[in-house]
Amino acid sequence: MRFSRLASVMFVVGVSGAATIIACGSSGGKSSPDAKTFSDAPGSGGSGSGSGSGSGSLQGLGQKCAFGSATSGCPASASDCVAVAAGSGASNGWCTPHCDDAAAGMTNGSAQFTSLTPPPSTTACPAAFSGSASQAVCGLILASTPTGALQPNTSYTGITLGCVVSCQTLACPSSMTCNTQKLCIPN
Repeated sequence: MRFSRLASVMFVVGVSGAATIIACGSSGGKSSPDAKTFSDAPGSGGSGSGSGSGSGSLQGLGQKCAFGSATSGCPASASDCVAVAAGSGASNGWCTPHCDDAAAGMTNGSAQFTSLTPPPSTTACPAAFSGSASQAVCGLILASTPTGALQPNTSYTGITLGCVVSCQTLACPSSMTCNTQKLCIPN
């Protein structure tokens, strides 16, 4: 199944070293984390230089795609084209694989997942990422039931997660720009 839709999300930077990624089904303006970041390759993936020293032309995760188009241009290794809310529109789209499908979980009192069953893949995001200057992480909510912004102490099913490229601690590849929420977005 190919998801080609706007993942209306907010991203909040965690201070614990790993990015805390929030993904909401609506643009509710929420500023507290909705989803736990599932880091596939903590502390790996590049030099961390501020120069954007990674690949100029990504293939797979992070590859720029035609968001909203019937033919997004994404490869089989990262077949979904997603974008995030950016002001009144959307960011440039990027290709992502799924890193968890048909998961279930419950949020805590802060509307954050503490665990998912089955747990997210620890290999899907890094395997689909050809860049070397950033960290591929799992945590972008592409689908869930119920839909919308995550609510405290609520059970969710049908959770599908996608990957993002984080610039929390490492520079973005040169074909991407780090936004204010520490997410690499295609130029």
